[in-house]
Amino acid sequence: MQGTSYPVDTLYGEPLSVYSAAPQAAGPALRLSDPDPVDGEENLEEPLKPNGGSRFGAVNSTAVANVMGFVLVPWVVFALVMLPFALSYRHYSSSCWFVFLLALLLSSLFVFATRHVGGVKGRYWMFLGVLCFIATGCGLLLGLYDYYKYTQTYHLYTEGRWYGNVMPSDHPGAKKDAGMISFSSDAYVDPVKSVGFRSGSLYCVAPIMGDNTDNFVGFWAIGTDCCRSRGLFECGDVWNTNAHSAMVLFEESPVLPADSDIYRKAVEQAAATYEFGVPENPTFVRWVVDLEATRDQFHADAVSFLLTSIALFLVCTTVMGLGLHITSSKLMKA
Repeated sequence: MQGTSYPVDTLYGEPLSVYSAAPQAAGPALRLSDPDPVDGEENLEEPLKPNGGSRFGAVNSTAVANVMGFVLVPWVVFALVMLPFALSYRHYSSSCWFVFLLALLLSSLFVFATRHVGGVKGRYWMFLGVLCFIATGCGLLLGLYDYYKYTQTYHLYTEGRWYGNVMPSDHPGAKKDAGMISFSSDAYVDPVKSVGFRSGSLYCVAPIMGDNTDNFVGFWAIGTDCCRSRGLFECGDVWNTNAHSAMVLFEESPVLPADSDIYRKAVEQAAATYEFGVPENPTFVRWVVDLEATRDQFHADAVSFLLTSIALFLVCTTVMGLGLHITSSKLMKA
């Protein structure tokens, strides 16, 4: 059978121009080196971060920053509030309250930020504000406790009168402004004629006697849980023969319970038991050897309490910060 012949410029009867014309495609031509594209997908390969990590590294860095914010910001607020109240409230009370109000304002700003920032960031600022409110309140309470427990007592002894060579037979009313008293060399505490009055703790009192003391006793050594109900008074430096000094009991604290009324009841029992004459307002003192060392110890105790509180609060904020971060992460995944 003889084949069909076509013109030279045709292919199977069609003009060669149809096959030789370049297609007008919109996209770029594929290269042999390019990977085969996946139907319906784009190339989602993510460029490397400057530090060589991926976007997951950025998320981890943000999480660390959030936790550090939960931990450090409330801790700094607590320290800045407690510090002035604990050590400077006596002379700079206005400044202390100003710092307290600033801390409240900062906490409020964190909470109100949630009105302008929603979602996860909004919850973060809410949690941070609540932690700062807690830190502000704790700083105020512990600062005032530290001040009235230790710092105020130190200032009262420093600024109070120091009487020397006081006779035990003197009337205590003439020494009501005393902070520290140095008694005469013949003064001593009679541990046998002491009384312990039970009111939770055992409040102990013992008369301060001298060579010329009659049955009138205006100065009483005191202590807690350091005697029996009758006799065996062991409070302070009572058994030190070199001790002839005493620190007057101060009670000017609105946050700590007053002990003078309980000691007065113990004195009334001692007066009835041992037939002592007692003034209406006897002076209660703590019997010590070194007045200045005992006074300075109150300041050292105030600083120690402050530093311990700051350190413990850092532990608390760490636990709370981690807990809030874990809770917020679970809420995001839910």
